[in-house]
Amino acid sequence: MNRNRSALVTVACLVAAIVAGCGSPAVIQPSESSAVAEFKGQLARDGKVRFRSWNGKWIGMDGDTDLNFMPDGVVVMWEAGFTVRSYKGTYELDAEGAVSLQFEDFKSGWPAMVLERDAESLLLRPKDPKVGFIMGGRGGATTRSEHGSYWPFRVIALKQL
Repeated sequence: MNRNRSALVTVACLVAAIVAGCGSPAVIQPSESSAVAEFKGQLARDGKVRFRSWNGKWIGMDGDTDLNFMPDGVVVMWEAGFTVRSYKGTYELDAEGAVSLQFEDFKSGWPAMVLERDAESLLLRPKDPKVGFIMGGRGGATTRSEHGSYWPFRVIALKQL
C-alpha cells in the first residue's frame, strides 16, 4: 500500500510540474541594441538627439536635412530647400534599432530606417538600401558628386549648426 501511495504522489507531482510549465509561453523581449541604449542615454542627457544628412555634414545647398528626436516620441525635421521648412511628427524606435517616422503635412512619407553605430557615432540608414535622396517639399535640389551620399544621417553635436 505504501508503495502504491508513493507512486501516486510521484505521478501527481510530475503532472503538477507539467501542467505548471504548460501555461502560456513566456514572452521573450529582445535585448536592446547598444546603439538604441546610446540613443536613449543621449536623449535623457541632452533632451534632444540630432541627425544630419550627408554623413553629418552641412553642405549648404538646398538638399540638407536634419532630424531632431525629442522625448515622448516627438521628431522635428528641418528641410533646406529654397527656404528652410520644418515638419513635426512622431517616431517609434524598437529594441533592435528599427526607426519609423510619421510627419504631419509631409506628403511623400519618410522611409523606414535602422539605427546603427560605427566607430565614429550613431547613424541612421534607410532599411531599403535603394532609397536615395528625399525630395520632400523642396521645389528642386542641387547636389554635387563631391558631397557624397545623402545617406547615412549621422548624429551631430547640438552645438554644431
